[in-house]
Parts: sequence; structure tokens; C-alpha cells
Amino acid sequence: AQENSNAVEFSRLSSPAMADPDAPIYDEESVVIGLAGGSVAAGVFNWGGKALLQRLREAPALRGRKLHLFSFAAAGQKQPQQASGFAYLIAAGLRFDALVNLDGFNEVSLTSDPSLARGSFPAYPYQWSSRVLLSGPNQELAAEVGIFERQRKELAEGLLNSRLGWSWLRRLIWLYRDGGLRASREHALSQLQEGLASMDDPLEHFEVLGPRCVDRDGPELIAELAAIWARSSRVLADLCKGIDAVYVHALQPNQYDPQFQKPFGPKEKRKAYSTKSIFALPAREGYPYLREAMQGLGADGIEVWDLKDLFAGVTEERFVDDCCHFNAAGNIAIAEALADALLSAGLGCR
Repeated sequence: AQENSNAVEFSRLSSPAMADPDAPIYDEESVVIGLAGGSVAAGVFNWGGKALLQRLREAPALRGRKLHLFSFAAAGQKQPQQASGFAYLIAAGLRFDALVNLDGFNEVSLTSDPSLARGSFPAYPYQWSSRVLLSGPNQELAAEVGIFERQRKELAEGLLNSRLGWSWLRRLIWLYRDGGLRASREHALSQLQEGLASMDDPLEHFEVLGPRCVDRDGPELIAELAAIWARSSRVLADLCKGIDAVYVHALQPNQYDPQFQKPFGPKEKRKAYSTKSIFALPAREGYPYLREAMQGLGADGIEVWDLKDLFAGVTEERFVDDCCHFNAAGNIAIAEALADALLSAGLGCR
């Protein structure tokens, strides 16, 4: 997916606009809407951003206003990353008139994370222990291993695609160079293994696993992840209240949610639904916990939207994989629903 090309109306964390004091995200006259979440939220930005703003423009309260959509959604992101990221952006000087947070799936479905199996603190980011263990010299060695593997592959492809591939001399040269790369890879891999082994039980390090807590698995772990998700949403709501911004929290629709509504044709079902998917069981077990926590958020006055019925009656394909992602039509539908949620929450009426 590619970022929307209209830089006047769209930007994200990696955009040059972050360093431009004249960008719309710093303009007091612009209505700036933030978008948070994981890869599905990023897809809504990429493929549905224009539809979201168009829907907002149709509202009388926003007619003629300059609208800007800013995304800090990222693949694999889960709470409290959205909450801490929003606090960072506000402290960095960005201004927001509204924030819509589209999430939930990652928070419960990524229980397959090996870090959690090792006892990582549930509030730590996805695959945290793997990221930290491969840092400093170990990260450099891991990169070297990957580089040597790629070079070997490219060298072999060059021989296979060469018109002189039949030449014994060419094959001899390939064999000599491949042997050197293989030896370099094995040396780097050996150093990496020695580096990891030399750490004093690296999985015990605080920076790897975080605060030690009672081991959790199954329902206890999912309940804690849902609680972190709900607490993070309250943090976002408080931050928005502090800057007089509208806040909307939307529960991301997913095919493994027991209450999700959509008729699947044979083709889409083969593509989008698999009982063997590593996400199927965690999402099926986790969504009820999210929905229960969401009821508490709504009771506290937070604007919450459950998108489980968004595709009810839609027979056309909307999914592109057996994880959670949508095609362009699906992303546009979600974007328009988020625009409706923002208007319902009072965007443009303050």
C-alpha cells in the first residue's frame, strides 16, 4: 500500500511534514484528525483516507473547512503503544482536533508472540524480547548473516540466468565464491551464537522481559491484555480531553470475532478464513473480553463504536487474507464508518 499522494490533506509519522512548521498539522485553521492503530488502521489511511475526509466534508459543520488526516498507525502495534505515541506527538508540538483509534485485534490475537511465551510483560510491544536480544553487536552480526545469505542467493541466480551457465569455468568460479560466502556466513553465525550464549541467562534481563509477574496463560493472559487495552483507551480519552479534541474508539472488525457478521462466498472463505491460522483461536477467545471492556468504556462516557456489523449483508469480497486485512472496498467502508463516528462524537461542533 502506498501513502495517499495529496500531501496537503494527508501525512503520517514518516512524512516530511513532521519537520515543516508550515505544514497543516501545525496550522490552527486546519481540522486535524489523528488515526491510531495497527496495520488495519494503516490500510484505512492508505486506501480509505480520501473517503473519510470526503464524508466529513459533507457535514454542514465542516463544510469549507481545511481537513487534514494524520496517521501514526503501524503494523504490529498494540496498546499501550498508541497511547504513548499520541502523548509523544502532543509533546512534540503536533495539534489535533480529533483522534480515532481503530484497534483491538492485535491486542488479543498476538498472544502467539514468542516473547509472551518467555514471560515477557504483557504491556511490552510485540516481539519485544527478540528485538532487544538482537541489539548492539548481536544485531550487527545478525545483519551480516542475512547479507551473506542474500549474496549467496544472488550469486546462484546469476549463474542460473547466465548464458554461460553451461561453462565449467563459470561454475568453478561460482563454487569458489559461494564457498567463501558460506564460510563468512558460518563465521558470523558462530559469533552471534557465542554472543547470545555469553549473556547471563539473557531472558532474565529486565530490558528483555520487563517486570516479572505471575505467569499467565489462556484466559488470564487475554483478560490482562484486554484490561491494558481498555486502560490505554482511557488514557487517550483523557489526553484528548486535555487538548479539547474529540476522541472515538472503534473496535476493529475481524472474521474470527464470534459476533462478526458477513456472508462469505466459497472463494472469499478460502482466502479469509482458516481454522489453522495462528490468529483464529486468540481472536475468537479475545473479542468477548474486548467487547466486555468496551461496555465499561462506553459507560464512562467514551465514544465507542463496535464495527462487527459493518459488513452484514455484504456478499462481495472484503478480505484479502486469513489474518485481518481488507481490500480497497473494505477499507473505504471502515473509513466512512469512522467519519460517521467522529461526526456523532461532535467533530466540528466545538
